[in-house]
Amino acid sequence: MENLQVLTEEKFLEIYTNEKLRNAVAYAHICNDSKGNFLHRKALMFPISYKVTNEQVEAANIELNKAKEKAKVENIGKLVFIGMGMEYPERYPNDVCNHRVRGEFINKYGKKYFIEFGTGRITGEMRIDHSIDRDLEEQNKDKSKQQYNNCKDLERRKFYPKYTKTDILELINKEFDCNFKEVVIDNYTLSPNEIISVSPSN
Repeated sequence: MENLQVLTEEKFLEIYTNEKLRNAVAYAHICNDSKGNFLHRKALMFPISYKVTNEQVEAANIELNKAKEKAKVENIGKLVFIGMGMEYPERYPNDVCNHRVRGEFINKYGKKYFIEFGTGRITGEMRIDHSIDRDLEEQNKDKSKQQYNNCKDLERRKFYPKYTKTDILELINKEFDCNFKEVVIDNYTLSPNEIISVSPSN
């Protein structure tokens, strides 16, 4: 049975330190009765979900938007990936700690790419699920052939080492002519369409 509680003012203040709660309140669902009449808004959490007010939702969205702008500024020149899967505890040094991450970036020559990395639950080996040349995709958007997919044949290669931020950084810099110095994994603030990493020129 669902554990649904009212979000108290004391608990609400945790949105300023707890990104999961902040997002749950900001994206609270509208709940109606069987006749479609509004009941309340619900912030989905586990094991407890919360009834929230419109004022709480508005405040959480303000805080989320502030965090988005801060993240964009702080990560200029860094290679940012957005966590799209389940987080997990670090298994070895520099582990990505999310089963699936994706990001868009522009290399030092101004070419745009999209890539998605993933890993299994046990082995920790890196895989590449999608590698897309965004420029070719734009040029071929009205054609049936999708020659922009599997860019550099990365989706078929089987040479990947451990799933670490270091190995991702080295692969991106080598394969795509980039000069990134750091990888950032954002699990709660930005979405993939909100940031495009731009490689430093040197």
